Amino acid sequence: MTRSRVRRPDSGAKRSQTSTEANADAPSSHWSASGLASAKNNHSDVASPDRVGGVAASPLLEEIPTALVESMRYLIGRFQLGDHSEFPARLAVTSALHAEGVTTVSRTLAAIVANDLNIETCWMDLSWRTPRGGGEASGPAGISDILSDRVPLDDALRRIADSRLTILPGGTLLPGQREAFSRSPRLADVIEELAVRFAAIIFDIPPILAGSTGIGQIRHADSYLLVVRHGVTSVQQVRAATDQLQAIPSLGVVLNQFKTKIPKRLTHFFAS
Repeated sequence: MTRSRVRRPDSGAKRSQTSTEANADAPSSHWSASGLASAKNNHSDVASPDRVGGVAASPLLEEIPTALVESMRYLIGRFQLGDHSEFPARLAVTSALHAEGVTTVSRTLAAIVANDLNIETCWMDLSWRTPRGGGEASGPAGISDILSDRVPLDDALRRIADSRLTILPGGTLLPGQREAFSRSPRLADVIEELAVRFAAIIFDIPPILAGSTGIGQIRHADSYLLVVRHGVTSVQQVRAATDQLQAIPSLGVVLNQFKTKIPKRLTHFFAS
């Protein structure tokens, strides 16, 4: 099988003018892509090995609605049909505010990139958890443990059934540590090491308007994807977030929890 290539844009690469908008909703609701490809999900309509790319699907896709999977594929397809034929080697998925669905979208996208493009992919969680009650960190080792020199990189990487996809958890950090760790030279070193091992890295980045942590992290990405929760995030908040990201090319927008008013009997006219 021929493997798709990924690209590292020039530092002077201008902002994408073909940004794709994909619409996504919670598992019990409607998912669509830019109003062009739509699908109605039900509880049994999930990705399965015989329906994702013609091969066994990544475990991360098993509980994701098929329509979300297709929305992400639509986004990748739009990118490849534009001025670029190679997927970004380092893609940040972020949002303006908390609880907009960044983790679901980024993990789904990572699984699809690994499966469909047939490239070694790493999903990297940079939205660090806060220990309960301010106590000691718990849970699996992650990037925070690597930056604190508690574990080596290889001990934090989690392999799954799809050998092309690897997960690097975020770990836990106290709130006061996040800013320093986000701008740590050690973080840059870890990302460079990952770039040698993996053809694509998908970052789960904290909200841009929630503090400076996200801005400090997103500078490591080649491009970004913005997740926007429909009906909650205002146009002004989206504009404020994108204004802060002007130096980084945009891959597109995911409109999360979008509910169409188009009658069900007419949705086939909007299918691609």
